[in-house]
Formats: sequence, C-alpha cells, structure tokens
Amino acid sequence: MNVRLKFKEIPTEKTLFQITRTGEWVTERIALHEYLRMESGIMAEIYLWRDSSNIFVNGEVKGTMMLKCVRCLSEFPYEIMKDFSLIFFKKEETDTASDEMELTDENIEAEFLNGDILDLEGIITEQVVLSVPDYPKCSADCPGLCPQCGSNLNTTECGCRQEKIIPTFNKLKDVFPKKVTGG
Repeated sequence: MNVRLKFKEIPTEKTLFQITRTGEWVTERIALHEYLRMESGIMAEIYLWRDSSNIFVNGEVKGTMMLKCVRCLSEFPYEIMKDFSLIFFKKEETDTASDEMELTDENIEAEFLNGDILDLEGIITEQVVLSVPDYPKCSADCPGLCPQCGSNLNTTECGCRQEKIIPTFNKLKDVFPKKVTGG
C-alpha cells in the first residue's frame, strides 16, 4: 500500500486507511531506540479526506512498546492507544508572501503540507513518539534504585540505611547537629 499520497490522490470523501507495520519498522524510524522498542507491531486506522486546500486526518495508533523505567531502569510493557486529529494546509505555489500568517483558534493545531505529498508513515511515527510518557515508570509506586548500592528495590531489600532527607534541607543537618544524650 502506498502511504505517500499526492494531494490530488487524496479522496474528497472521508476514507479509511488501515496501516500495519512491524515493531522493527517503528523502532528503526524512532531516534529513541535505546530507550524504547516496539514489542508488537503498530496498527493505525486513519480517516483521510480533503477539500480544495486542506487535508483532514483523524485516526488512532495502537501497539505495545517496551520502555525503561526512569526509577529502576527495568523494561516494562506500555500500551499505546492514541487518538489524533490533524489538519494540513496546502501552501499555494503562487503564494509569494512571507511564511508568516496570523493563526486563529480554529487552525492553531494545523500544519503546512510540505510540497504536494502527505506521508502517512511520518504521521504514524510522530504519533508513536508523542505517546511516549515524559517520565515512564513501571508502576506509580516504584521505589527505584538504592542510592547507596544501586540495587533494584522492586526485587531486593538491600539493607542499606535509608535516611529520609529532603535534598533541599540537606545542608541544615550540618548547622543543627544531633544532640548526644547520655546518662
């Protein structure tokens, strides 16, 4: 299936495109491959249509990727299920004005079509990257790694002394030393 469509090839009526790619295909296209890899392939359902100067894209991407937890560095599966809606403006070839234009509320999330071709694979890749959480965690209560010995606290109890010190107030312990009590 051709996933690079010329503007005139895009239907004027809402049309469904179903695109499936392997996990390796997605992993190769994403620059974050050392932090994530696709466990399964990616499935995209994209509804696409156009008018005389705009392309409208609504869709969803689904798949499973393996991410590394920012706390314990363990890999864990993360389900992608991302809906998206995009508008591409076709830039007229006769338009010699500058690239500046005032954006309204209705077109603030729109993009300009580069050239005359819409790349559906590029849209899929972009949506997969946007679905990756900023700080992926294997669980909300992941204790992470021991700051002293580096053990994964999800799997072992290392026995290191864990002081609960808020880093902001760490210097105050030197100002107010512990009182020695004796008999």
